[in-house]
Amino acid sequence: MKETRNEVRLLLDGGGSSLKIWRDTQGKRLLLQTRSGNFNVNTGEHLRIVKALAEAVKRYPATRVSIGLAGLTELKDKKQLRNAVIKRLSSSAPALEFKSDLELAFDFHFQTEDGIIVVLGTGSVFAASVKKKSVRKLIQVGGYGRLCDAGSGVAIGNAAVILYFKLLDGFFKDAAFESAMKKNFPNRAVLIEKIYRRSFPVQSLAPVIFELAAARNTAAIKVLQHETREVISYLKLLLKKLPKPASPYAIRLCGGLVAEKNPYREMLKRRIKTETGCCVKFAEST
Repeated sequence: MKETRNEVRLLLDGGGSSLKIWRDTQGKRLLLQTRSGNFNVNTGEHLRIVKALAEAVKRYPATRVSIGLAGLTELKDKKQLRNAVIKRLSSSAPALEFKSDLELAFDFHFQTEDGIIVVLGTGSVFAASVKKKSVRKLIQVGGYGRLCDAGSGVAIGNAAVILYFKLLDGFFKDAAFESAMKKNFPNRAVLIEKIYRRSFPVQSLAPVIFELAAARNTAAIKVLQHETREVISYLKLLLKKLPKPASPYAIRLCGGLVAEKNPYREMLKRRIKTETGCCVKFAEST
């Protein structure tokens, strides 16, 4: 869908930990609001998501609204969600288009050119948009959910928890790591209770690991080194599936884990450039 000259486009980017609301006017993007919460459509909280989307559309007038949500891949689900949101809006609702968060990212960053997007948030996904015989195709690896999303917030959080269990058992000592983890888990009983019975959001531990790594904590650095290796392995696999380019592919790193400068983001930037030769850029959203 091409933009018209005076068009004001609203971009709603929903992932596993937040909904980011952007206004795009002739390619100039402004973050209007970040709403916390899980906006992956596979969470089963359909009504909450529909209500939040409708409220955002009402609050921020626009001529067109593009909504990209994690897990929204099936056409029937997109139609169902669109109908549900329209029901909550007046008859003068703007044009609405529903996509996956990944489709929204490609729409903004690589609409007409070949490129790679790596989303690193609560979950992760690695994908490329390439033109083959005049047909643009989307090629993807990963993105299967919290149990196996390499380099994601969940992966980093799980690694931190496993490491903390080992510390408590006496495999190693690390006062700084122990102190940081105790803020969430003051003792072994609370750790077990939260992890196994209360569905503790382990992705919330990623910033803890980032802060420790910035202070040169050995345990935290090991966690991030392992996850950067995982990201590189998935990225290399994706590159093998793509046509050989005349020049290195451009890569956009997106998602909450790389939205701001941190040790993980810097490790990834160095390793991707060194091991793939690709040009790395960062995106504020999607």
